[in-house]
Amino acid sequence: MKAQQWILGTSLLLVIGGSIFKIMHWKGANIILLLAFTLLFMNTLFFVFRENRKSGASEFTNLLSVIALCLALLGQFL
Repeated sequence: MKAQQWILGTSLLLVIGGSIFKIMHWKGANIILLLAFTLLFMNTLFFVFRENRKSGASEFTNLLSVIALCLALLGQFL
């Protein structure tokens, strides 16, 4: 639980920082945001899937969350 909170907190701070960099047109904003979304993706893969399997959630819910995060990651390159 502690690792999940650390990853989520770090990724949220990176999203805020990357957004500020993006608004101010500073260099490195894309890298910061890409790192933040990658951490969110890891959080989803490792922790959320494990909890969903324990609670009996559908695989469709897991699939939708992976697709949404993949689109967010790919959106950084466009």
